Amino acid sequence: MKNFITPKELHTLQAQGNLVIIDVRGKGPYEAGHIEGALALDVERDLTKPVEAHGGRHPLPTKDNFAETLRRLGLTITSTVVIYDDWMTGVGRLWWMLRYAGIEDVKVLAGGIGRWQREGYPLTQAVTPNPAPSSFVPQWRENWLVSHDEVVALTASQEKILVDVRAPERYRGEVEPLDPVAGHIPTAINIYYELPYTADGLKPEAELREIFKPLLNSTKKTVLYCGSGITAPIEMLAVDELNIPVALYLGSFSDWISYENAVIATGTETMDD
Repeated sequence: MKNFITPKELHTLQAQGNLVIIDVRGKGPYEAGHIEGALALDVERDLTKPVEAHGGRHPLPTKDNFAETLRRLGLTITSTVVIYDDWMTGVGRLWWMLRYAGIEDVKVLAGGIGRWQREGYPLTQAVTPNPAPSSFVPQWRENWLVSHDEVVALTASQEKILVDVRAPERYRGEVEPLDPVAGHIPTAINIYYELPYTADGLKPEAELREIFKPLLNSTKKTVLYCGSGITAPIEMLAVDELNIPVALYLGSFSDWISYENAVIATGTETMDD
C-alpha cells in the first residue's frame, strides 16, 4: 500500500529513526497517551483558519501559515512522515495538506492508534521535544485543489466526475445535522467515505475496485467533496491507492451553499459517461 503503514512497519521505522510522526487527534488525546516521538497537530487550530463568508466550515489556513507550521515541525520536502488519528477522523485532512504542499513520502497508520494498541505497541505521555525549525519551501500541487467556480463549471460540463462522500441519507437530502440546507451538489454521485475501510485499514484491492468501479470505468478525472473538507480526503486516500486521477473541492457542501442562489439537488443521481 502506497499511502498506508501497519503498526509493525511503523515500529520498525521508529527503531531506524529519520522520520517524523504526527498525531492529529488534538491536545487532550495526545496528552493522555501517544506514540513515542510523535508531534501533535490539531485540525481546528493548525489545519483550518477562522470561518469566513465562503470557504466552508473548515477553510484552509493561508499558505504562509501552513508553511510556517511545517517549518515548526522541522519538515523538509524529502521528509518521511507517518501520521495517525483515532482512525478516519482528521488524518485524511493532514495527509492531503502535506501532499498538497509537495511532500511525497507521507504514510497513514492503518487502523489508527487503536490498532497500534491492539497489536501490543506502547503509548507514552512524555511530550516530544520540539525539533529544530526547518527552512521548508512548499511546492504546491494546485491540481489537487478545485475551486467553487470550477465546480460550478463542471456541474454544467460534467467533464469531471463529482463524488459526494457523505452518508447516503445526507447526500439524498433526507437529513442534515451540520449545515442549514440538505441535499447535494447537482450531478454528484455518492460513494460513502467509510466504504473502503475496515477497523484495521484499507479493504483488499478487489473490493476497492468494486466500490470505485464508476471511477475506474471512466476516463474523466474525479473531484471529491464532503461537508467541509475533512472526510473527503479520507476517501481520497483510498482512491489514490488505485491511481485514479483525483482532486478535492475542499470547501465542499458547506462552501457550496454559502453562495447566493446555490442550486441544491436531492435524491440519487447516476453518472453520465
